[in-house]
Amino acid sequence: MPTPTLQELLDEPEMKSEIIRSIETVMLIIVLFLKYEPEQLETLTNTYETLYTLKQSINPKS
Repeated sequence: MPTPTLQELLDEPEMKSEIIRSIETVMLIIVLFLKYEPEQLETLTNTYETLYTLKQSINPKS
């Protein structure tokens, strides 16, 4: 069985919601990590921005 593409997963509403929740969880983890490792701010900013952009592209209303 082939692995589904991201687009195929996004076509299913429940998967779309799950993906958004997962992205939000990772974004929260980044914020919490920065509380204890502030020197990583520059490194993690790009990751956070990428996740935010991905989340916005999946659901512009969020």
